[in-house]
Amino acid sequence: MDDNGDKERQDSLLILQRRLVITCLTLLICILLFKLAEVFSDILHILAVSVFLTYTVISLVDFLDRKFKNRMLAVTGVYLLGAVLTLVGIVLVIPTILFQLSQLIELTIKELPGLLQNSGAYLKPLETTLAKYDIHVGTDEMVSLLVSRLPQPDGPAIVAQMSGVAISTMTIAVYGLSVLLLTFYFLLDGKGMIDSVVKLSPTKYQGTVTEALSEIHHCLKAFFRGQIVLGLLFGVFMVVVYMLLGVEYALALGLFLGIWEIVPVIGPTIGFVPALVSVLFLGLANVGGNRLMEIIILVIAFNICQWVKDNLVAPRYIGDAIGLHPVLVFIAIMIGARLDGILGIIVSLPVAGTLAVLFKYLTAGRQPEEEPSCPEESAETQ
Repeated sequence: MDDNGDKERQDSLLILQRRLVITCLTLLICILLFKLAEVFSDILHILAVSVFLTYTVISLVDFLDRKFKNRMLAVTGVYLLGAVLTLVGIVLVIPTILFQLSQLIELTIKELPGLLQNSGAYLKPLETTLAKYDIHVGTDEMVSLLVSRLPQPDGPAIVAQMSGVAISTMTIAVYGLSVLLLTFYFLLDGKGMIDSVVKLSPTKYQGTVTEALSEIHHCLKAFFRGQIVLGLLFGVFMVVVYMLLGVEYALALGLFLGIWEIVPVIGPTIGFVPALVSVLFLGLANVGGNRLMEIIILVIAFNICQWVKDNLVAPRYIGDAIGLHPVLVFIAIMIGARLDGILGIIVSLPVAGTLAVLFKYLTAGRQPEEEPSCPEESAETQ
């Protein structure tokens, strides 16, 4: 019995030792990967943007490929369409958006002191009530101090500075060409690249590796088709809604909302705030009533449209693309923002979904005959 007990303790210690070694090696590998990511950050940015563009248009490429039976023709057609849309955006849309953004920034800075002063009048009853209990607030002094410390930059200068920072962050010519070339080859021969990765794995694991990569592909495809395409289309739809309500700077505000719709959980709220500011200062041109009523109407309209998109359109269009708990989604977004700003936020959920699939296969010993958890692409079956 003593020998058996000693053997069990030795086995337990050996298992614990192995787990500690594996944990330490895992942490060491993660640290090394982060260090390598810092060294090769430019290359990783190019790869991330290329994958982003690939999965944004891959559904359209697959559709054209089925129609024309020629992958090269389908990819070339999508590139030509992208070039036309880019040219139209540069000539017509972008100047209008920049002008409206600069006007909105100028208006906000100009009207904010008056708004703070008016808010001081609403705080007077509170100040009087607190004075009865010998609590002196001094709202006039606080408002005057806030107004005196408000910045006074002009809108065009801010937009121009933002553009200068964006341009100086990367060499557009080299980076842009690299992204376009990588995206072209990803779209043209992505399946061949996946097959090459499968062949690198041991023969007995190739079936599992194929299934795991296929599931990752469908998850990413569903996510980008829904989160990117559906988000941008929602932004375009909100441009029309803003115009019908009479929101000033509707084009810039709607497209700004569409861009932030890409970011789950917090994106829609952030994207809606500028429209709220515009109505707060300028009101709704096509809606009667006081300013508070106009704000309430805008909030109700936005929430109705957002509810329809999230509960009626999105489930039919993409289903549960990532399949992560909302807490994990929020944590992934925060980590992405900490590591790489806006680009990190955008790619955080695809990376988290990919890691979730890999973790499932590595820990659960999933068999190939099981159904994948991510929804299949409805476009491929239509």
